[in-house]
Amino acid sequence: VDLLGAIQQGDFATADQVLSDWQFTSLPGGREQSAIWSNPENHQIYGPNGNAPQGAPISASGFNPCVTASGSVATGPAPEAGEINASIYQAARQMHGFDTSSGPEGGNQACAWAVDRVLAKAGIEPMGTDNVLVVANRMRAGKGTRVNPDQAQAGDIILSKGYEHIGICMSAGCTEVLSNSSSRASFSWRSDRTFDGQYESSVHLNEAPTEEIWRIK
Repeated sequence: VDLLGAIQQGDFATADQVLSDWQFTSLPGGREQSAIWSNPENHQIYGPNGNAPQGAPISASGFNPCVTASGSVATGPAPEAGEINASIYQAARQMHGFDTSSGPEGGNQACAWAVDRVLAKAGIEPMGTDNVLVVANRMRAGKGTRVNPDQAQAGDIILSKGYEHIGICMSAGCTEVLSNSSSRASFSWRSDRTFDGQYESSVHLNEAPTEEIWRIK
């Protein structure tokens, strides 16, 4: 399949079949972006089925995976960090160092699992998944609002590059992060917001080229 050709022709259904769940079509019409069609203006731009109106050019340069389709770039002021953030922060402090060996892979793959335990202690509905990508999708679907690093506050949730790890911001600007330590099987890894650069070479950087910080609604 000529993937780029399908994209340029607006054949998003074919493109989606080629791409896996870890990848994004970078286009309006991708299965992870079906909500884009709730905006009538997009019908005028792209057509009702993801095809541009007659005479409107379609080109790969018209679509950007991080800005246009994913909706993941924060714009405008962040919502106030209120009681939810405070509850998450306090729960994370109280649970610092708790044993995660009963989590996935004996604690080796327990980062999202550990965050869910913290959310539950904070009295907040957990994400209900051990998969960081699923957390990202649920945030986009309305569970949270993405904020810029300079807007981040303690109690925000941070996802690593490539969606390989997740933790909880413990300071303004998310300069300090608390997350699961795979080697120690405990919720005890203190890092900066880049997770000390551990995910710079993630194989999934095309999907998530930078860290994402989310504020739970």
